[in-house]
Amino acid sequence: MKDGILRAIFSGPCEGLGAKYAEFQAIKVAMELFIEADWVGKSPLVIESDAKMVLNWISNKFVRLWGWWTILVEIDKLVSKIAKVHFNYVSRQTNVLADYLVKDDMRRKSIFRAWC
Repeated sequence: MKDGILRAIFSGPCEGLGAKYAEFQAIKVAMELFIEADWVGKSPLVIESDAKMVLNWISNKFVRLWGWWTILVEIDKLVSKIAKVHFNYVSRQTNVLADYLVKDDMRRKSIFRAWC
């Protein structure tokens, strides 16, 4: 933690349900890490993603697909627990570390999580 900012990185194997599901899982893990690190109420959580459609489904309940309903309800519960969560679109080209972790997931057998 530096200057009151918690930074977290993680990567892990995908369950074979596609890139969108993997993005939902990553967002869910980020929120769980934020709660586990005891940051709720201390600072807002900012989640950056290059998946515009996923961010749209999280933000707008009226455009959600039924196939994603279960994980979106889990994300909604975490959002309500944290209260101050901001979702920002960031292109993959501007985040080299995220791009590397996505590619590294293919070889990873268990989830890697770290924060500082």
